[in-house]
Amino acid sequence: MLCNKRATLRGIATLLVLFGAVFSGEASSQELKKTPIILKVSDILPRDFLKGSNYSIKDAVRSDGLVNTYELETKYGPISVESTVCLLKRINELHAIDAMERLQGTEVFGNAAQAAAMGPLNAAKDVVTDPVGTAKSMGSGIGRFISNIGQAVVSNSPYQPGVAKAALGQASNKRAFAHEFKVDPYSSYKPLQDALDKVAWTAAAGSLTVKAAFSAIPGGAGTAVSLTSTTESLRSLVRDNPPAALIEINKQKLSGMGISSGTVNAYMNNRYYNPFEQTLLVGELESMSGVRGRDSFISVALRADEESVALFVRATAQLAALFNKDVRPVERFVEVSRLVFVKTRDGRMIGIFPVDNVAWTANLAEREKEISQEIGKIKGVRGKELWFGGPIDRTARKALEVRGWKVTDRFTEKAFKELAGPR
Repeated sequence: MLCNKRATLRGIATLLVLFGAVFSGEASSQELKKTPIILKVSDILPRDFLKGSNYSIKDAVRSDGLVNTYELETKYGPISVESTVCLLKRINELHAIDAMERLQGTEVFGNAAQAAAMGPLNAAKDVVTDPVGTAKSMGSGIGRFISNIGQAVVSNSPYQPGVAKAALGQASNKRAFAHEFKVDPYSSYKPLQDALDKVAWTAAAGSLTVKAAFSAIPGGAGTAVSLTSTTESLRSLVRDNPPAALIEINKQKLSGMGISSGTVNAYMNNRYYNPFEQTLLVGELESMSGVRGRDSFISVALRADEESVALFVRATAQLAALFNKDVRPVERFVEVSRLVFVKTRDGRMIGIFPVDNVAWTANLAEREKEISQEIGKIKGVRGKELWFGGPIDRTARKALEVRGWKVTDRFTEKAFKELAGPR
């Protein structure tokens, strides 16, 4: 489960650790916080997020001054999750698993399972290898990203369903159920894959429709609110198309934004973006029609070297689209010191980052000077701003403001909470 690897902090730090400085004046008196910083989960998340029917989050949360690490006890074993973005995706998946387990206890599912066991597709199911399990046995992490539609027959990718699953209808059923549960059908979380596979095989072999299944779930399956207005249409695109088709669709969209074929291919072949995450990111950029420099965003995105970094960058694309729509029109994306900023039409350079809790640490201090120097070389800049997803402490705010930054925190707090979905 790459989303849970401790190595993720190194990846996020490399790509997304933001700001730092040579101290002067008032800022020089600000004391750096030592890491890790220990926080309380009850101070970060709403009470109803802290525990579900199949999980609980431990009270102590470690932070490096930007990104939190959460420890969970689940029905399926303990997991460590780095970043609130990744946590909320995992919580959503745990709620979906619970709903699927309740479905499996119903008469409707039982009848479909009995019909499936007696049908000819049951024997065929047993010889089809689980793609996620196959990828792990090969030591390939999240797996190879397939960029050629002709490879679907022979590929070992964990995302391609293969001929048997496609022909038997399991793959399309799996995408349909994932869409209704509002989860990623290509998630690396094995308990979710196991639950989706079981429901999808029963649906395919036992003539169980998605509508009938959802009507039978005791207490309902819950709902999830999308982060942006385009998310629902993009999720439908994932439901209706196999991975190979999504690859071609996303390539065409990126090319239509004027992004070079070399950059498109490099991004499409980054294995840390599964078809779901890739489609959301590309779709959000496409929604920002007229915004220049989207190639700069993709140039930064293709450097992701962990699954959770890819998820973090996808969330950044969504937030940029949200900012452009609801806060201030964006003129262009600009790469600044290996990070992506937006330049607004009124000449302000703005960094929009879904970080968790911002503290004045050595990492923060080491990067701000470099970023400010690069921004200082860009013509037409009339100010610089930082928009953070989570809260910033008083010391960090004061130090950044002294250095000329206007700081807005908790920008995405409500939106991120909505990502947790069914409860």
